[in-house]
Amino acid sequence: MRKQGYRESTIQPCIRALKAIAKRTNLLNPESVKAYLASAVLGENRKEKLTDDLARFYRYKQIAFDRTRYRRIEKLPFIPLESEVDQLIAGIGKKTATFLQLLKETGMRPGEAWDLRWTDVDYATASITITPEKGSKPRRLKMSGRLAQMLQQLRHSWEHVFGDPRFDPLKSMQNFHRNFCQQRKQLAERLQNPRLNGITLSNVPPFQSHHGIPSNQRHTTRNAIAGSQEHQEHARLHSSRRLPRRRVHLQSGADGRSSESTY
Repeated sequence: MRKQGYRESTIQPCIRALKAIAKRTNLLNPESVKAYLASAVLGENRKEKLTDDLARFYRYKQIAFDRTRYRRIEKLPFIPLESEVDQLIAGIGKKTATFLQLLKETGMRPGEAWDLRWTDVDYATASITITPEKGSKPRRLKMSGRLAQMLQQLRHSWEHVFGDPRFDPLKSMQNFHRNFCQQRKQLAERLQNPRLNGITLSNVPPFQSHHGIPSNQRHTTRNAIAGSQEHQEHARLHSSRRLPRRRVHLQSGADGRSSESTY
């Protein structure tokens, strides 16, 4: 997969998925694997993704694989209210709150926010330059005075705004996400608002008025997706429509723990 240009954040979940299957059945026997998937308590979307991973693996091993056809079930994504995102930002740690505020104002991908450097932040023009990932386009977006103040309060001794150079970038982001899930769970219990557990680093849509989304329509699914497409500069609309479900290996369940059924 590395030779084909896949990112490490895509490769590692694939490896973990194959290892999980190998613990339950003979991975080198396609028929045994298909029987396991047929009886496994997993959603159709998850099974489809696992089948894609298996197809790549068997192609690499030159093993014939007649893949089972699973139909993806399209669901409306969970779009949090602006008030709920604000609740979460107000109740978590300074660094995590700044990360969420950045996602809220710019609509950038979590990976793009994680790769943000201090040289990308221009306080003079109140703008942020975004280095694209996954087929997006480079862009420069405005930031509010609140976001600028929150950024100024963070540690400036490293090249990246959020990343810790002492650790592997992927593992560092995993630790960051794990900490976010723990804080989110505690806050949801304290405020008795379980909907907060539905907010992830991948489904925070842009809410600020300068994004061109009317304030009375910002919380709707159609406009949230439209805002995500505009500010992530997707080449195709269907990528934006699936964006709110894009959890990759960082998504976890409501209890803050990663599970085999999330990807």
